[in-house]
Amino acid sequence: MKRARELRWLRVCVAILMAVFSAVLRVSAQRMDPVWLNSKRIDRLTREFGYEPHNAWISRNEQGNVLFLSMSENGRMVVQIVSEAGSRTNWVPGGHPVVRDDGRPICFMTPKSLVFGNAQKVPRTAATRFGFSPNRDYFFLSEGTNSASIFQTVDLRNPLFKLPQDFEPQTIFSPTNEIYVFGLRFGRRRYHTDTWGMVYSNNGTSFHLQKEIDLSRFGGVDDMDTTTHRLLVESKGEILRTWGLYDLITQKYRSFGLCRGRGLFLDTHFRKFLEARWKSARRTGRFLITADWTVSR
Repeated sequence: MKRARELRWLRVCVAILMAVFSAVLRVSAQRMDPVWLNSKRIDRLTREFGYEPHNAWISRNEQGNVLFLSMSENGRMVVQIVSEAGSRTNWVPGGHPVVRDDGRPICFMTPKSLVFGNAQKVPRTAATRFGFSPNRDYFFLSEGTNSASIFQTVDLRNPLFKLPQDFEPQTIFSPTNEIYVFGLRFGRRRYHTDTWGMVYSNNGTSFHLQKEIDLSRFGGVDDMDTTTHRLLVESKGEILRTWGLYDLITQKYRSFGLCRGRGLFLDTHFRKFLEARWKSARRTGRFLITADWTVSR
């Protein structure tokens, strides 16, 4: 009997250890690293394609292993899609394009509307602002002084919920069954705003406000690692701005020093790939040194 009990406890302990080890491996595999992209690094990505990255609009996919660089060229928008597998460019007939990993358009902006990949159009004005989550499943849409709404990309007619009237969204992220929206909240003092976060949870039938996050010590949220709940944030002020990591769970902040460009999270392997190419480009003058990179126009 004693021997049997010991064997049962041993099996339980082994099962617990294996579960913990698997969870650690899963988190490690999904972990993303902060990366900064300044004009020189962007130039090395676009130089061999003949584009000048003035005011390039930069975004990533959910996994952080694909970069999208949108630039204006001859009155049209070109999207360069960069990954370890290769790089190519797609033309989109509108501004601020949002595309899938394979380059298919999800949404782009024209002077009078937002045009979606399914040919649906949403009227827009000069005050219209929108932003997509990295997985492209959700987006916010705001119209000047009106309160912003959150939509699911597959349903443009029915908003999931409205944001508070005094909150202006800037970025949106969507972990499992949750939506994080970061932006500016207008304070009681005139013209005073604070960086703020709103977390909405899905109870199975609808989204409801779960909590608010006071980020008033920071000037803005650039990106979020939804696996580890870390934020890439910037300090306040226009001169000598700094950036760093803020952990939403431990509420600890680690500074990276002065801002050197656009900050975002990338997959660890993809980050190492890019940094190796950037380092090589300083010696050779070329970033794309393999033959498997193609261009489609």
